[in-house]
Amino acid sequence: MGTKLSLAAALAAAAVVAGCGGAERYALGPSHACLEQGGSRVSTKGLDFVASTALGGAMRVRLASDNFVDVSFGEDATEAERIETAYRRFAGRSIPIDDVLMRTKNVVMVWNAPPSAEERDTLLGCLEGPG
Repeated sequence: MGTKLSLAAALAAAAVVAGCGGAERYALGPSHACLEQGGSRVSTKGLDFVASTALGGAMRVRLASDNFVDVSFGEDATEAERIETAYRRFAGRSIPIDDVLMRTKNVVMVWNAPPSAEERDTLLGCLEGPG
């Protein structure tokens, strides 16, 4: 009986650890707060259609450089792949999608203009996991 309880406790602890610290996914709330604290203007209004369908939410981030990015949060990496596929389908041939589309873990970012290394680092540095 003690072994079953120990195993159950270990599995519960592993589930808690996996859900914290952003190891598997990023979350809208803490990422939004970090970007605002860093001086970026963040809004959940004016999002494109694909971003508005993200199950984990989405935000538009305008950086100090005046470039902006729509950031979509999937519930997991599989949903992020779905979001990326949708952007690629809607882009058409006139949009250099490979220059403005990025995906990491459960997040998809679509930039207004290709980001500089500093812009990309600012955004990626504020992607945080659920509290």
